[in-house]
Amino acid sequence: MVKVRRKGGWRASSLLAVLAVMVFLQGCAGGGMSGPFRLTVSVLDGNSRPLENAFVEVVGSELAAQVTDSNGQARFAELSGSIEILVRADGFASKTQTVRMDRNRSITIVMASGEADRPRFITVSEQAGRYFSFESGQVGSQPGGEDLKLTWVQFGSTYTLIGFEGCSGVRFSADDPTGADRGLLLEHFRTLTEEDWEDSDPHSPIRLGQYDTLLLKTNTGRFVKVFILALRGHWNHEDAPAVDFAYLFLDEVDLTPPTIESVTVVTESGDEITQAADGSVIEFELAEDPELIRFTLSEVAYFNRPLKRDNSGFEPSERVYFYPNTGYLGSAYFATEFHGAISTYGMSPPWSQIDLAAGDEEFYANFENDQGFFFSDLSGNELQELPFERIVIKRAQ
Repeated sequence: MVKVRRKGGWRASSLLAVLAVMVFLQGCAGGGMSGPFRLTVSVLDGNSRPLENAFVEVVGSELAAQVTDSNGQARFAELSGSIEILVRADGFASKTQTVRMDRNRSITIVMASGEADRPRFITVSEQAGRYFSFESGQVGSQPGGEDLKLTWVQFGSTYTLIGFEGCSGVRFSADDPTGADRGLLLEHFRTLTEEDWEDSDPHSPIRLGQYDTLLLKTNTGRFVKVFILALRGHWNHEDAPAVDFAYLFLDEVDLTPPTIESVTVVTESGDEITQAADGSVIEFELAEDPELIRFTLSEVAYFNRPLKRDNSGFEPSERVYFYPNTGYLGSAYFATEFHGAISTYGMSPPWSQIDLAAGDEEFYANFENDQGFFFSDLSGNELQELPFERIVIKRAQ
């Protein structure tokens, strides 16, 4: 049977044709899926004010860059597909964002201050995960979006030639750290700039050594400096091979010194008593002899000045030296926990109270290599004033 169209059918067909033309024209104007399209990026500071002269870079099938105007805006045309937006501005941390250009878009990016709380501390290991992304700070066991991959050579149960591959950058090797000034070990980490950048083949692993500094570029084009704290490659380390390291982006500035968060006294039987380090006097009362006192810090640091020990009946030494808890990092210098020994052996009469405090200028005058601080972080910020006046350890009556 042949259907006969009435006049209304012609009108419906004509309307569909007009709609099709309109959709086509709309697509050409930027509303379809094929592109190219326009992008407007508005850059604001933390107070929602337009940020002028920010550098905005667009990476996709092609590369384009603009500087924001007085309204904090940068405009791009002829964009399509998935693009990566990188925004940089003096005094602010760089920021990236991925955008799908399937239509004309206007996006707003709010920049955060370039001051960082501290370098980030990370462990990458066979046990925790071999793949790492600097931007997310995440360690993973599966590839995909990472900046680097842990690699090694295995001889029996021992792992050697531990390194990173899949990354591009330069390695500054540390000299023998035995007896070295810890500030010199950190010289490259503290003073690196983009001018120190040297590209490398990501297919050639960067072999690591303890206290090495690396200058790498992330997969979003951001520069990051890395300090190797410790390596574990022996069979008796359950997470071996493993690398402990700290990192900081070059567009971030660490201005905050380390802080002592808590003080712990360990007794001869292994009991631990912990108190927050937020008072002028921190008191402990013990029913048995103390053996160790431990500081827990807010970040990875190293120690310089000892404390003065003041109590009657103990003459062999006035100083209490602190050492890193190597069980935590495996490092001879750096840790977040430091302990000092408190001996009561040979005290006459038996001890009743032990006082620990900072010494005066005379006390430190003959102290070799005194640099005027108690702790310093990896960026060189120094803890010069203790968060307490003194620590008092009393024997319970």
